[in-house]
Amino acid sequence: MEDLESILKSNNPSTVLNILDGVNSFDNIVFLATTNYPEELESRIKNRPSRFDRRFYIGPPEKWHVKNF
Repeated sequence: MEDLESILKSNNPSTVLNILDGVNSFDNIVFLATTNYPEELESRIKNRPSRFDRRFYIGPPEKWHVKNF
């Protein structure tokens, strides 16, 4: 689920939440979601146990330093 905030805006949020909560049974599926704007996500998305068990912050990339050979 890339850009989760966009998915929630363009789809019925209840449908997305039902998928995450397992209303329809999916076996051996892991959901991985990304967002550039976590502040735009409602707390019912971010803070409910079992929706996203682990969260990782990956900061912006550092500027590359290219050396001439």
